[in-house]
Amino acid sequence: AVVSTQSRHGKHQEVECPTCKEKMRSDNLNRHILSHNTSRTCKFCKKSIREDKILRHELLCQSKVDESLCHRSGVEQIDTAEECSVSGNFKSFPLQVEKSMDYDKVIADTCSAAKDRLVQLLETHPVKAQIVIGLSFYKMAGGEKDISEKVFRSVCEPLVMGDDLDEFFGRAKVYIKARIEEYERYGSGWLFDELKCSHLQVAKYTPLSGSGKVHIPRKIKKMKSILNITSPDNKCFLYCLLAKLPEKKVPDQSAKDNLTEELPKPPA
Repeated sequence: AVVSTQSRHGKHQEVECPTCKEKMRSDNLNRHILSHNTSRTCKFCKKSIREDKILRHELLCQSKVDESLCHRSGVEQIDTAEECSVSGNFKSFPLQVEKSMDYDKVIADTCSAAKDRLVQLLETHPVKAQIVIGLSFYKMAGGEKDISEKVFRSVCEPLVMGDDLDEFFGRAKVYIKARIEEYERYGSGWLFDELKCSHLQVAKYTPLSGSGKVHIPRKIKKMKSILNITSPDNKCFLYCLLAKLPEKKVPDQSAKDNLTEELPKPPA
C-alpha cells in the first residue's frame, strides 16, 4: 500500500523497495535501490561493471565508442548565429516535436528532428552532443491526479564529421527508453502523460591530435615522472624521445646529415 507522510520538506508517499521490501519515503527510493546494485559482466568486453552502469557501458562498448570521452567536460561553446539557451558550455537547441501518448514515438521524432541540426553543426566543427527530453507523468492518489515532471538525457558523446549518426541516435533511443521504463517501474505507479520539451544540447569538441596538449593532474605533475612537451608543430613525440635520450646518445651531425629532414631541436 502507498501511504502519505508529512515531513518538514513537504508531503511524500511511503513506498516499498521492490527488492528488499523495506518501506521508505518515495523521494529516497532511487537512492536506496543503488545499494542493491551488484556487478555484471559486459557481454562484449567481459569487464565487470556495476549493474546501474551496465546499459550505458554496453551501448558504447558494442559500438567501440571511447567511454572515457563521453562526458560534458573538455568542451567550448559552439559559435552559432541562432539564439538559444545555454547550460554551461552547451547550447540547447529546442526541437519541434508533436506531442503523443506513445513515448516511443516521442523519442523517435525527437531524434529525427535533431539529426538535420546535428549534420549542419558537424560541417563546421566536431561536437559533443546529447538528446534531452522532458516528460510529465501522472498517477491517481486519494482520488486526485498527481503530476510529476522528469528530464531524461542520452549519453553525451563526441561526434566528428563522418561518424554514423544513425548509430548515435540508435543508442540514444535505447538509453532514454530504458531510463523511462526504469522510472515507471521504480517510481511507485507513475505513468507517462505527455511530452513537455525536447532539446539537442551541443558544445564544440576538439579531439586530441598532433600539436595538442593534455592537462596533467597536479599530483602526477609534481612527481616529475612523465613528459608533457608543448610544441607548435606535430613533432612533440619526437621531442619526448630526444629528451629521454642521454646527451651522449643524441645523434651527431653526421647522422643528422643522413636524415631526409634535419632533426629538430626540442623546444625549451
